[in-house]
Amino acid sequence: EPTGLGHPKEVLQVLSAEYYKKVLSVQKTLTLVDARKLTDQRYTSHDTFNQQIAIA
Repeated sequence: EPTGLGHPKEVLQVLSAEYYKKVLSVQKTLTLVDARKLTDQRYTSHDTFNQQIAIA
C-alpha cells in the first residue's frame, strides 16, 4: 500500500478475497521501516505502524 495510510490487515484481506483469487495470489508481504523513526513514540505506539511490523 504505497501511501502508508492503509490498514495492512484490511488491505491483505481485500487482496486475498474470493473476488481476486483467479487473478492474484498474495505470496509474501514486505514492510519498509524508516529506522530514524524507531525511537519516536509517535510512530512506534501507532496501531498502523505495529500492524505493519506484525505482518512483515
